[in-house]
Amino acid sequence: ATAAGEWLAENSYRFGFILRYPETKEQTTGYQYEPWHFRYVGHQPAREMKNQNLTLEEYKAELDTSATKQKV
Repeated sequence: ATAAGEWLAENSYRFGFILRYPETKEQTTGYQYEPWHFRYVGHQPAREMKNQNLTLEEYKAELDTSATKQKV
């Protein structure tokens, strides 16, 4: 990995981006690790996903669970 790539992986959340298909999360995303694949999700979601080490799929599942609990 290049220094720029490492910096991006560590800091992209500060600008609202996530690493879309992270290493070790292949079972969750269904895709192999793609170190170049970033996606804009917004500042707050990116920060929450970074802090909790969540993929987009895991984050969306948490939102769905929270919404279901609020309806009950």
